[in-house]
Amino acid sequence: GGKFKRQGANYKIEVLTKIKDIKGETMEDGATRYTVGSFTDYKQAQAFKDDLAKKYGLTDAFIIAFNKDEVIPVKEALEALK
Repeated sequence: GGKFKRQGANYKIEVLTKIKDIKGETMEDGATRYTVGSFTDYKQAQAFKDDLAKKYGLTDAFIIAFNKDEVIPVKEALEALK
């Protein structure tokens, strides 16, 4: 989820369905994690995140990094890209 100007679950779902190629994954605690985009350059990922905030009000979106299917710290991913 994100911070939305309008409140309510229906509005949040409406916003998320507008984002092309978004993927939802149910976590062990029952929460749903939504991910979108695949980048090998941090600046491109940051620009995409900023665009989500401007277009959809997703001001609490954040960047995550993966090594295969495992989430790793972004700092670790940046070090690996050097």
